[in-house]
Amino acid sequence: MKTTAVLLFLLSGCSYSRLAGGCDEAAGHAALYSNNEPLAYELLKNCPMDMSTTGEALHDLAGLIFYGHGKYSSIDDRVNHSLKLWCKAALKGYSTSVFILASHYEQGDKSVNIRANRLVSNCLFGLQKNDLEYANPSDVQACLSLNPDIDPTYECY
Repeated sequence: MKTTAVLLFLLSGCSYSRLAGGCDEAAGHAALYSNNEPLAYELLKNCPMDMSTTGEALHDLAGLIFYGHGKYSSIDDRVNHSLKLWCKAALKGYSTSVFILASHYEQGDKSVNIRANRLVSNCLFGLQKNDLEYANPSDVQACLSLNPDIDPTYECY
């Protein structure tokens, strides 16, 4: 009994340290795909601080935030943070996020100050033709550079 209690304590410590401050993409994706969104959010929420984070992880975190995970002072803050993460995922070339960003440029989105820009949207949509999971990040930057309103450092809002 004593051994079991010690083992459970040690295992819980491992789980806590993973949740407490790091980014665990693999476990986050596994939790998301097994419909454990709260755990997925906890495992992915610190990923934006890690420069090696994939576009897929940023995209998944954006979706989790958009659909209600995390605490935000307003719906506008929630939407803006989601879009910023989708933009960062697009800049890493993640195709699904590139598509979302292209859609914002196609229609325009006043809530995040994106004016409709057919040149940018057509360029971004054109990157989808090769049907790969990732587009070339420099191609995404080239498309965004067609927008005279965008920050030349390609920062996401």
